[in-house]
Amino acid sequence: MFAVSGTKMVPVLVATCPDDGCNAVLIFPSKDKIVDCHGCGQRHRASEVKDVRQMQEQALGVKNVLRSLLLATNANMKKSADLVKVNGLSNYHCKLLSPLLTYHGMDKNTQKAKPLSELTNKATFDCSVLSDRSFLISAEHLDILGYGRDQSGSLSYLAETLRRIEEANGDRKVLVPIHADADGHCLVHAVSRALVGRQLFWHPLRTHLKRHIREKKDTYKELLQDFINASEWDLIIEECDPDYVPEEAKGEILGLRNIHVFGLANIVKRPIILLDSAAGMNCSGDYSAVFLPALVNPEECKGKTKELNLPLCLAWSSSARNHFIPLVGIEGEKLPVIPRRLLPEVWGVPQNLLSVYMNFDDQDCIAIGGNKVLQQSYIRKLVKAMDELMLQKFGVRPSLVCDMYQYNYKKPSATPITPQLVTSNTQKAIQERRVFKCLSCYSLCVAPLSSEWLRPGNNGLFYNLAIKQYGTLEDKKVYTFANYGVSCSYDAKKDVLVLNKLPGVEKCSFCLDMKLRLVYADGTIAYENGDLTPTRAISSHCQCGYKHWWNGKEYDNPPDLIPVVMTWKGREATEIIAWFQYECDPSLNSNVFQVASYVVQKHFPGEFGSERLVQKVVTQILELSKCLDAMRKKSGSSASHLPALKIYHEDESNIHVPTRTDSKQQETGIKPKLTITSQEENESKIISCSEGPIAVQLQGNKDQSKKMAAMTPVETQPPMDTSADETKQGLPVAEKDKTKVINDARMQKAQIGLKEQQLEYKLRKEREYQNQLHRQARQLAKQTRPIQDPDSFHSTNPELAGMWNCGTYSVHAKSRGRGILFEEYNAVEEDIDDFQSDDSCGASFHCSGASASRTGDYTYPVDQAEKSSTKTVRVGPGYSVLASPKPSWSTTATSESQVTWAESYFQ
Repeated sequence: MFAVSGTKMVPVLVATCPDDGCNAVLIFPSKDKIVDCHGCGQRHRASEVKDVRQMQEQALGVKNVLRSLLLATNANMKKSADLVKVNGLSNYHCKLLSPLLTYHGMDKNTQKAKPLSELTNKATFDCSVLSDRSFLISAEHLDILGYGRDQSGSLSYLAETLRRIEEANGDRKVLVPIHADADGHCLVHAVSRALVGRQLFWHPLRTHLKRHIREKKDTYKELLQDFINASEWDLIIEECDPDYVPEEAKGEILGLRNIHVFGLANIVKRPIILLDSAAGMNCSGDYSAVFLPALVNPEECKGKTKELNLPLCLAWSSSARNHFIPLVGIEGEKLPVIPRRLLPEVWGVPQNLLSVYMNFDDQDCIAIGGNKVLQQSYIRKLVKAMDELMLQKFGVRPSLVCDMYQYNYKKPSATPITPQLVTSNTQKAIQERRVFKCLSCYSLCVAPLSSEWLRPGNNGLFYNLAIKQYGTLEDKKVYTFANYGVSCSYDAKKDVLVLNKLPGVEKCSFCLDMKLRLVYADGTIAYENGDLTPTRAISSHCQCGYKHWWNGKEYDNPPDLIPVVMTWKGREATEIIAWFQYECDPSLNSNVFQVASYVVQKHFPGEFGSERLVQKVVTQILELSKCLDAMRKKSGSSASHLPALKIYHEDESNIHVPTRTDSKQQETGIKPKLTITSQEENESKIISCSEGPIAVQLQGNKDQSKKMAAMTPVETQPPMDTSADETKQGLPVAEKDKTKVINDARMQKAQIGLKEQQLEYKLRKEREYQNQLHRQARQLAKQTRPIQDPDSFHSTNPELAGMWNCGTYSVHAKSRGRGILFEEYNAVEEDIDDFQSDDSCGASFHCSGASASRTGDYTYPVDQAEKSSTKTVRVGPGYSVLASPKPSWSTTATSESQVTWAESYFQ
């Protein structure tokens, strides 16, 4: 693909996202001027990011840069305009919470959500409480997609109108058209953003508008009888409903009309100015107008300052005039003004009412918006309260629904993907434990198992298989489907199968990584010890930049795994403890006396006089920790570079658990034999710091307990009783000195062995990092287009509606022993021998063609897709799907931008 040879690596920097609601870890080459954040979706200047430092371990830095590039270039992983977060909140998040705000508010004392009937004695939200509020956008947010300047073409369409307004403001650009989602609710989105800066109140605005026009229907009829026929009013009221779908539109979402803008002006008790292009404002049509709150007494249109509320400003975004956008001022600048001569005609009421509802200044200009801004701190509290309410009512957090929408429903589909549908399907998937988080690319993966398969019917795959194989099903009897790795019990009362065992997802459907963790309803992740969390570790001896999960807490550094050997009254026990130090939070550092006391009490509970043993364990831990620190300091490496000791018992050398205990001697009285496995035998179990705590197995003598005794001043020879201990303490000085010399010699020999092991470990890790860099660069080049094929969606199942990674699955007829749900598919068969590296930091990449193997004896259709024109393609983690047409996996599809980046990274 491309070759890099004899080049110098560009330094890699690690930083923190400057957005206060994000704070994601950013890793990027030092020469980059713009940095993409995978957490919030914003693009930041490199000079604006926080807590910047250089990564000392270049290979680890390159790996993280490649991951960041994958997140930035994969279309399915990039956040669209409705998913970009500012201060931790996206437009889609607002869309989910808005229906809750119609009927609930926040208690100021408890900051918890409560029904409005209890807080205000009103059933729904009264939008007039926002009548004196206005939004001013920060200059640093103007370029944010989905939040800042509108990018639908309004800047060119409104260019002449905006130029005239700039002239009236001293040639300053003080009135900016900003984004509003084009989803059929754009008018209320625009009004909500003009009021508070967020689309949080689109649902309350539509609900209040419907109630307002219905209650004052006769007044509207009389006032607008020359413009609107009496037969239209029922439809006008129905169009205000938040869930209204026009029958005539045949799927096309229609917006609201001028009558609805007039109604909104009366609801918020302030004028609304609708602008158009220069040509549109000069034509005879009512494309532009001033909508006055003529149905409200002018005194009610005043705020606490007893001044009239300033008008809001909206505009059409294009000549099609089918999308409203708000125009707002800039924070820190003087309020924008519009001269009376540039204002369009008043709509629906006499022109002379303009001066009644607007206060013009001496220059005959009217200010737009106002300076009374709803604080972001209050919005965060309100959103937090509604998040908790949604979790309580629907059993899922809105942030989790947003992620589900991004990674599984964002693709265009013939089936309307409503927020209610995404929320319902997310709730079901969470309850069925089918949602997993990828720790590498942060995507959300869903095991494609529908609850419809457990019920009778055409889609009842498991139910029908059980009937076919077992006949009449018995209540509470367990039925196993070995080919799928699923076991179910039958509920005769409901006539459904209930899942007892559900297979997880083996590989991420985006990056093919296998680091997947179960996600709970509250958005928390079932981390395992050693996992990296998304939290930034500001000051750390570890170079990965992330915090490490261990026993329910986040640590800056991975732990040292230190073996502790204890002997008490002829009984011996060994425990490997996780030792934490150098933490920014001192309370997270391990307390040696607490650890020693816990270990002793665990293995020798209630023993009188065990204080001496506790002191020996303390000494043993401190000596081993000191030894490791000395080796790190001598080598000049950080804590994440050098191995920690990890000892296994001989009969459990393949256990993958980092902490093991052997108290078998307490029962048998036989001294257990300890062995330390060789590095070659356990090479697959050794992981880099970016994957968890480092553990290296040492080669040693058969009697490893003697070697441990040589490494520490703790006496591990089992005394027969207390009197034997007292006798040993009375040894002559010459014998003590001789014992000390022997122990020192053994300690020196053990340290030499450790140094040799370290050197071998560092060389091997360098080779691993280089090979890993080659594989990831090659994988990135081959997978520039999405792994999942959008054409694979044909499902008519309402529970899977809109999910573009579900379809017809090809499955094996024979079990593989551990229960694979569907057929595995190897998208690319790679061989490390294909890569040829030289002695320099660069490498030559030789990519072989992609190959695939697909086998299967039976095919079970999930939908009505025609099999005659379909081919099997890769759509999910470990699964295959029948879809048409077959996607291209050619390795020549690498974009020019990626080759350019790779060539520019190595120089």
